[in-house]
Amino acid sequence: MLNRSKTNDILKGVELLRVPSLQKPISKKKRKAVIAVTTLLYAAFLVYGFFITKDAPQSIKFSWLVVLTILYFLGIVITFILGSSTENALILTERGIAYWPIVAEHWEDIERYSWEEFKGINRVPGPTVFSSREGITLKLITKGIFQRCLESKTGHSIFATYLIFFSPEQIAAAEVVFEQHGIRKTEQKTS
Repeated sequence: MLNRSKTNDILKGVELLRVPSLQKPISKKKRKAVIAVTTLLYAAFLVYGFFITKDAPQSIKFSWLVVLTILYFLGIVITFILGSSTENALILTERGIAYWPIVAEHWEDIERYSWEEFKGINRVPGPTVFSSREGITLKLITKGIFQRCLESKTGHSIFATYLIFFSPEQIAAAEVVFEQHGIRKTEQKTS
């Protein structure tokens, strides 16, 4: 169960390792510019739509308004999500591992871990539209009948989606922490 209270409980423990995300939030100035451009585009398309549909039935005009409003709303929501994302970090404490809002697991709930490398054609989309990132990230599998393998829909580690990549020093430190808590390492099959 992932909730804020579980994350807070884990974060109350002594911090053992912090791995920051490479995903940076949009600055307030850029966010305001994107909102202004989105609003201007919405207004322009709205005027254009009513101009080309002036002889059309009322239902066509209403449909045009609804579609444009939905697109405008999605643009604003995406801008606020990207703009308000903080520079979160994956944090390992003496109580567990947490990355708000997607992961909060106590050590006793984790069965095994492995490392996943993203390199070459297997790179992850970066923080901008045309960028990509390479690195090594963590892959966790939890205990229980219904194991939660913290993966994205593509089968890769969920942490890669949020650009959480470990340096060699951080990998060594994380392996020590996992060993201290009796969590096994699963070797990745190479093809």
